[in-house]
Amino acid sequence: MKLLNLFHLAVPHFMSFITHLPVLAPISNPPIHKFYAIILQLAIIVGFCYSVYGKQTPLFDTYSYIVKLVDQIATFVLTLTNISTITLTVFCYPKKFGKILRDLSHFDSRVSCVFKRKMCLFVFTVIAFHVMVAITIIMDWYAWSSGVGFNMYKFYVARDFQIYHVSVTMLLVFWMAVEIGCRFSALNDLLTKVSANFCYVKLDGPSKEFAHRAQLKLNYRGIKSIAKLHNFLCDILNDFNRIFGLILLFAVVFFITFIVLYTIALITYTIMDDSINGVTFGVTLLLACVFWVLHSMIRAHIDEHIPEVTLLALAAAGDHLAVTANKTSIICYSILNDVDESSRQDLLLLKAELKLLANQITCRSPRLTASGFFVINLTMMGFIIRFSNIKRFGTHASFTVNVPTSLAQSTAWGAEKSNFAVHTRRLEGGKILQRPLPAQQGFPAQHPHQDEPTEHNQRDIQYLTHKLTSMRPNKNEKPYEFGLRVQEIRAVIITKINDNIPVNQMRDLQIHNYTNIAKTMFIMNLPMHIQAIVRIQNTESLEDALNFVLEVEEFQNFVKLHQNTQKSNLALPKPSIPLYRNQSENFNSNQKRNFIQNSNSNFIPPQTAHYQNESQFPSQPINIQPQQIKQHFPTKTQTFGPSKQNVWKSN
Repeated sequence: MKLLNLFHLAVPHFMSFITHLPVLAPISNPPIHKFYAIILQLAIIVGFCYSVYGKQTPLFDTYSYIVKLVDQIATFVLTLTNISTITLTVFCYPKKFGKILRDLSHFDSRVSCVFKRKMCLFVFTVIAFHVMVAITIIMDWYAWSSGVGFNMYKFYVARDFQIYHVSVTMLLVFWMAVEIGCRFSALNDLLTKVSANFCYVKLDGPSKEFAHRAQLKLNYRGIKSIAKLHNFLCDILNDFNRIFGLILLFAVVFFITFIVLYTIALITYTIMDDSINGVTFGVTLLLACVFWVLHSMIRAHIDEHIPEVTLLALAAAGDHLAVTANKTSIICYSILNDVDESSRQDLLLLKAELKLLANQITCRSPRLTASGFFVINLTMMGFIIRFSNIKRFGTHASFTVNVPTSLAQSTAWGAEKSNFAVHTRRLEGGKILQRPLPAQQGFPAQHPHQDEPTEHNQRDIQYLTHKLTSMRPNKNEKPYEFGLRVQEIRAVIITKINDNIPVNQMRDLQIHNYTNIAKTMFIMNLPMHIQAIVRIQNTESLEDALNFVLEVEEFQNFVKLHQNTQKSNLALPKPSIPLYRNQSENFNSNQKRNFIQNSNSNFIPPQTAHYQNESQFPSQPINIQPQQIKQHFPTKTQTFGPSKQNVWKSN
């Protein structure tokens, strides 16, 4: 493959060639590479279907269900990542990557400097990366093939090829993020040099004012040029995010599921002494799981903290890019603080350019993003570690629960589990009291003589503490019901402490601490109007707060019931007043008034029947003869007068 003459752009060109996507190179032949991309996509889809079909065979029936489920999810996300990588780089944005390389070269020519990377460093990085991936794949192949045979591992060959493809793509993204970040760092250095001579040299005589004006004019032009270059770099970064944003999103999701997969496999087939087809795995599977987790994330809590490569390097590159790009605004505000207060035109222009550059950085907000879902920086690694810890806690707890093996045992186990909440709290006379938990199957029995807490119970307490501090009311859940759930979790934690910590001052202090945490979490998640009332009451315990909330809820229910009763009374229809007709012929105030409801319109009372026959007005029209009015019409002469004669007419 032909490389560009510029040394610093040879690195991404070479990496685009080894990612099985030579179409990323702008000097490639598009038709041939599009055909190659279609063949590669078909091969990836066929390999995925073959893997899914093979894992449904009876060979995998002895697999743990949770391992099979997470494995299928990880394989699907991996396939989605590779398909989206090929589709976006070949068919959606075939020329964007080449444009990014040319824009970087144009930027270097405008800045008049070349950002060279040592070829030995790049070669060492690529070789170390391939050695690490090769060792991981070989270790995984040896661990599974030597234990369960190649007939099961052959369904993972296509997956290993896809993992290599995604890993090299992430290495390319990392290197490009470092290249763009170095350009932002160069802009910061240039801005610092431009503003270094802002405080003019002290001169005597008229030359002092001339030198000051010349320096301000030079600074003004330099800052304006830096603002244009910064905007140009932001455009390059936007194109980069448009190409690789969705790819980064799918890749991060894949690495998370892959970490969870091999963490569960490590717990299931090594720590839990489980086996597949009668084969118990030993050190080989342990090393394979550690290598895969080492390849995927920043650290794995397996006996010790293990530093990572792929996601850590990517997050560090994104964080360095964002910090370096935003550092420009800090330099601008530092210069603005050093500018003298003056109304001179040259100083005002300089301040305006600095403010424009600072506002431009704030508006553009240059950073590496995963298609807008989240920012690629070190904060992302904290989320991944937290997610992995929660998954490990949940997985480990699921293996420690005693599962009933018979119908009678399951019935008793279910009855004890259903009575668990009953023993945690009782209502007696409207008061909530604490009850000790009974020793039941599935929950640890009490050991009052145990001196030190075990590691397993400490993990359970940590998990329950996290669950207690992250509790939130469910939708349409009443505050009192939420308080009962908080009380149940607190009761389990206190039981764990009583079982594993001897009677001393430390145990009482922990119980008091968790009691206060439970009360605080309950009050903090109450509605604002109830929370204010509870805080005013200054309740001492969770039970007192629950009693008060119960009283408030009962009072609110009574008020609502009373209001609904009033609304229902107001909504009743009013009786209509019927029309009445006076029965007496002549109104007399001394006579008794008797009214009969006129319900029938055709009914005629007998006393008023003669009114219908004797009408007060004549029924026939009055015979009035119209009189003829004499009309007079004036003549033309009377109206217009005598006609005028034509004086020009001869006689």
